[in-house]
Amino acid sequence: MRLNSFIFLLLFAPLMSFAAVNKNVLYSFKDLEILAQENNYQEFFQHCLDIRPTLRSERWAQLVDQMAGAWGNEVKKAATLTSAQFAFMQEMFQLSPLKTNGSFKLLRADLGYKYLVNEWDKTEAQSQNVLNSMKTFWSKDTTSHELGLKLMKFVLDRTGDINEAWYFVSEIMKTPQSGFYCKRSDIQPIVLQKLTYSLNNSITPVRKTLQNLLHQDCWKEIKSQVKDYYQKLPQDSKGPFYTLLKEEELIPYEEKDLFAFTYILSGPGKSDAFNETWNTITALKDSSERREILLSQLKELPTLPDGVFGSYDLEKKRIIVNFIQKVVPEYFDFYAKTCIQYLKGEVKFSQGNPTLNCQELFKMTEKNPDLVNPVLKFQYTQAIKL
Repeated sequence: MRLNSFIFLLLFAPLMSFAAVNKNVLYSFKDLEILAQENNYQEFFQHCLDIRPTLRSERWAQLVDQMAGAWGNEVKKAATLTSAQFAFMQEMFQLSPLKTNGSFKLLRADLGYKYLVNEWDKTEAQSQNVLNSMKTFWSKDTTSHELGLKLMKFVLDRTGDINEAWYFVSEIMKTPQSGFYCKRSDIQPIVLQKLTYSLNNSITPVRKTLQNLLHQDCWKEIKSQVKDYYQKLPQDSKGPFYTLLKEEELIPYEEKDLFAFTYILSGPGKSDAFNETWNTITALKDSSERREILLSQLKELPTLPDGVFGSYDLEKKRIIVNFIQKVVPEYFDFYAKTCIQYLKGEVKFSQGNPTLNCQELFKMTEKNPDLVNPVLKFQYTQAIKL
């Protein structure tokens, strides 16, 4: 009866804090052994520190480990921990034997994660409180990398806040072990998302930002993803990323022209990347071979760069269009032909219209007749009548 009563109290009644015990009554080691035989977890842990530090033998540590494991096996039978059990587990983890007990650490990570996720779902209106509890829980033991990754993914999924989510892996990603995790397809997009945010919100040089964020072993694993990822970024996020790619020598010379060209034609703001790409494109004026390679690369894109054509910043539009007209004049005829082919249905484009701002380009020819070949302007007029 006594054993069953204690198990009932463990699973359903509020648990007393270690600190709430009457310290006027000190238990002996023999008392603890009897409590262990009875699986009386609550009373055992409330009195295990009654043994003076100089008398805490290896056998004492074994008893602590044994009782913690047994306690975990009992509570695992329930769907999730109660708040009292979660607090009790946190207090247990302060005991020196359990801080280094691999089995208990795994148990704590599993039970704690399930409890915190359940609390978030129950009290979503108070999710910030649960998030703070997650951070506290994680900070007590940051050696469980898998737990950190799970918490990161959960928080990012529920909040969309990459910075809140990154808290749980910020230290992991600065270690050589990060190379293992950065191989994973479910982790790479999150790492790249955080890198993009950091590059766009840091005042430090891009390479220093990278080094502060990721260990070189992680960076090695995601390098192969960054060029494709860059292409999919919103235009206002591309500048620092382009600078990083260039500094890391991840762009072959023939691809630098494409990166620079698409960046400028998409209508970027002023930045270091803007100046670099401007200089890259300027060099195209004296190399017909480089311009031909560029046009061949542009033909492979599902959508041609044309954001600046539709820009509301008329002065920026004028400057960039005039600049491109001087150094890569072939582009405007190429763009116009592609637009006409789409409108007439002469070519099937798998991802739809590749020239989203075609109308804006032809509007510009009213003030700049030399921008597009007159024959193409006529063909465009006929195509839009179809």
